[in-house]
Parts: sequence; structure tokens; C-alpha cells
Amino acid sequence: MENTELQRILGKSFRSACRVLFGRELGGMDEFEPFLSRYADPVKSARSFISKKKVYFTSPYSKDAAFIALEEQGKLREITISINDIKDIDSLFDAAGEIAVYCGSKSFGNSQQNAEFDSIFDSSFIYKSHDVMRSEYVAYTNLTINSKHLFGCSSNGESTFLLNVSETFRAHRSFESGMLINASDVFYSYYLKNCQNCLFCFNQISKRRCIGNNELPKEKFDSLKGSLVSQIADELKTKKSVPSLVELVGGGLQ
Repeated sequence: MENTELQRILGKSFRSACRVLFGRELGGMDEFEPFLSRYADPVKSARSFISKKKVYFTSPYSKDAAFIALEEQGKLREITISINDIKDIDSLFDAAGEIAVYCGSKSFGNSQQNAEFDSIFDSSFIYKSHDVMRSEYVAYTNLTINSKHLFGCSSNGESTFLLNVSETFRAHRSFESGMLINASDVFYSYYLKNCQNCLFCFNQISKRRCIGNNELPKEKFDSLKGSLVSQIADELKTKKSVPSLVELVGGGLQ
């Protein structure tokens, strides 16, 4: 990461997220980059044809596309299509392709301290992420709104302290899970609504203290959860990765 101040800030946020989820720190964020890059669409880069500096984007563009950064728009001269090319649709396609320029590294509103991003709105402390709105402390993530402390996530709204979690609304303190609605303290689970403290649970509504879809007495649950979360943390700290939810339920990735 080129921005050392952003690295320090996001590193602090990542360590805080690990303490919230696992009760301890597991290492620096950069050590987990391959693990945290599982689910979000990667941010790509090209050189601006004006400044030659790196410009970041996500959409699938032609390999011959020309790019500029958002702040370089004013340096473009106006180009028009020759009247000689306005004779049939094929000529127009060819002419438009020659003058088209794409804009990357787009940042709008009050956004600051960001690196390697595209399409962020009123968001700060964003790294290797795109399509982020009104959010802070976000890395390796896309399609996020009104959220904080997200790492390796996709399609999240009004959520906090998530690691490798996708498709959420008002989800908090969760790890390696998907489709969480009004849920918190969730590990390795999918499609939970109005649930708290669930591990290895699937298709549950309004459940508390569940492991493997079994509701447990508080003392039993706390003991098992502590042991399981500690084992996950140990493997993460040692290997910088653990099996994904997809691998867990499907026997491996195709």
C-alpha cells in the first residue's frame, strides 16, 4: 500500500475488527490480502493517457480503452465526430470507439484518505474497493452503503465489523457468512434473519445462541462458541486463511 497513513489507519481498524470478532489480534491487514480478496470484484488499473499515473476501475473495458482520472476531465479537449463518418452505423461505431475515453478512480462528495478505488461517494479510508457510499474503514470490498470496518465483503448495507461477509443489511460482528438481515455475532452461516449468536447455521429466523441450527442453553453455548472461535482464530493467525463458507458446505470450490 503506497499511502502509509492510510495503511496505519486501516491496519488499526482491521486489528480492532479481529479483537471484536475473535477477542484478540491476528496480525496486520496486509498479511491477509489473499484471504480478504475472495469475494469482492477486484479493482483493476491502467495508465492515464494524460498523466501516465495509475487509474483504477472495475467495469469490463476493451483492452484498447483509453483512461483518465476524474480530476483530469478538464484537461480533455472537446472532440467531435467528423461529418464524413456520420453515414452509417458501422462508421459511427468506429469513430466513437476512436474518441471515447473512460474515467476511473472516481470519488464524489466528501471523500478523503483513499487509495486504489473507484466510484466512492462521501466515504473515507477506503482501499482496493469500489462502489462504496457513505462508509468508512473499508478494504477489499464492493457495493457497500452506510457501513464501517468491513474487510473482504460484498453487497452490504448499514453493517459493521464484518470479515468476508456478503449480502447483508444491518449485520454486525460477523465472519465468513452470507445473506444476513438484522443479525449479529454470526460465524459460518447463511440466510439468517433477526438472529444473534449463531455458528454454522442455515435458513434460520429469530434464533439465539445456535450452533448447527440447535438452540443451546447460554452456558453450553458460551463454552462451545469460545472453543470454536478460538480454533478459527488459531488457524487464521497461523495460516492467514481458513476454509470459505463455500468450501465448507460444498466440499471444495469448482
